[in-house]
Amino acid sequence: EALREGRMQSFAHNNAIVITEVVQAPRKKYLNVFLVVSDELADVMAIQPRMLEFARSQGCDWVQTHGRLGWNKVLPKYGWKPTHVLFVLGT
Repeated sequence: EALREGRMQSFAHNNAIVITEVVQAPRKKYLNVFLVVSDELADVMAIQPRMLEFARSQGCDWVQTHGRLGWNKVLPKYGWKPTHVLFVLGT
């Protein structure tokens, strides 16, 4: 529904798809990578230039995503840098 209504965007390459949303924070706007699905990292990273172009066209100040700690080994090679750690507590 969010994709149909234009509140979220999809970017695809081969068997990869990335779902994003533009978020207006109080002082800045950013592109949030909501979902990434693929069995090939290369296909996901091939999407990055188009995603960045879209973010710039929307006036976004940055692009962000959340992921497991294992991404720390991969994403810095593509220009990403970690900014914080997420803590969770089970109920």
